Amino acid sequence: MGEAPKSPARLLLLADDLTGALDSGAALAQQGVETLVAAEPGFPLSEAKSAALVLNLESRHVPPEEAHARAFMAASSAKALGIPFVYKKTDSALRGNVGPELSALLGAFSQSVAFVPAFPAMNRYLEGGTLFIDGVPVALSPFGRDPFNPVTRSDLQGILGCEVSLVPLGSAPKIGPLPQIYAFEGKTRADLASIAQKLKPLGLSLAAGCAGFAEFLPLLWDLPAKTLPGFCPRPQLLVLCGSLNDLSRRQLNFAEKTGVMSFTLREGDLQNPASLPEEEIAKALRAGCAILRTQAETGPISEARRAAVAEALGRIAARLIAQNPAATPFLIGGDTLLAAMRALSCQSLKPLSALAPGVVLCHAQTPSGDLPLLTKSGGLGPEDVVPRAMALLLRA
Repeated sequence: MGEAPKSPARLLLLADDLTGALDSGAALAQQGVETLVAAEPGFPLSEAKSAALVLNLESRHVPPEEAHARAFMAASSAKALGIPFVYKKTDSALRGNVGPELSALLGAFSQSVAFVPAFPAMNRYLEGGTLFIDGVPVALSPFGRDPFNPVTRSDLQGILGCEVSLVPLGSAPKIGPLPQIYAFEGKTRADLASIAQKLKPLGLSLAAGCAGFAEFLPLLWDLPAKTLPGFCPRPQLLVLCGSLNDLSRRQLNFAEKTGVMSFTLREGDLQNPASLPEEEIAKALRAGCAILRTQAETGPISEARRAAVAEALGRIAARLIAQNPAATPFLIGGDTLLAAMRALSCQSLKPLSALAPGVVLCHAQTPSGDLPLLTKSGGLGPEDVVPRAMALLLRA
């Protein structure tokens, strides 16, 4: 038997949803690391031609066993292809199947994982073994009330559901011979840079964290850099939000108060996109911006309902993008983004930069050509993110 083919990629970054994949991809691209984001778990790793490949495992809402299997398969494939480094991108509030996915990396590589969960730009950090959001333990923050993935514990070991070795801020990392998860405390960018510098001589192949530490992976692993193309937006802004996060609602409310026209998508609109007020939406776009948002839900939301709403929003996004070729889409929420990419037959995206923490500028690679796109996770970004995006388009 011949040797397995090798991949030109130096880094495989595994995310559990598409906005998170792009968020960390942008952290790499902003430092000149050519990065490709694969929208679906089935993307063949051997076809990656960039220095970094970000793979969306789409595992946040699946059972823990399935999340573990997806992460293990992807990490094992990376090892077989000779990709030397793997980074497990985690949600900055640690929603989803973080513990099972980190355990999958341990099993695939038989190595320890350096886990750095801090995101200084969003004031999210680990201290004393507890994850804080804006100074509040995560379970007491809005993420404790997340309609899909509420975080009910604030202690890291309780969130992950597995053994963790805590490395206090400023301590020298001492990685033992047995594969373990080492969680590093840190609050600031300087803390994260220091952690990367201390980890570098240890020769680890595995690390984990959110987009905050992804910024320091080129330093940790000497990733190659070059000049990348710029973002080429279209003049109008089409905002489509399927996120029910409190921050997303505040961001849309802020934009509406500045005079941006907003349309609420109700049940009938989702079931029948032809019923949308398309002429009014087009008129709002000609004035600069149109917002489409889902109707607020009360009580728990079933998995079937979540998936159905996302699929409907994806079809609506594809329809409006086709009807408004002068519009730059701004898709908010990972489920919404993935559904839109499916509706547009888009398998990959190229992140280029970030407008703000969690707000990514990218080009989606569709059958009809590159589509300029802004994306945002529901729980990230400044309150004035929509006016900022509008100003970006005016400057282009």
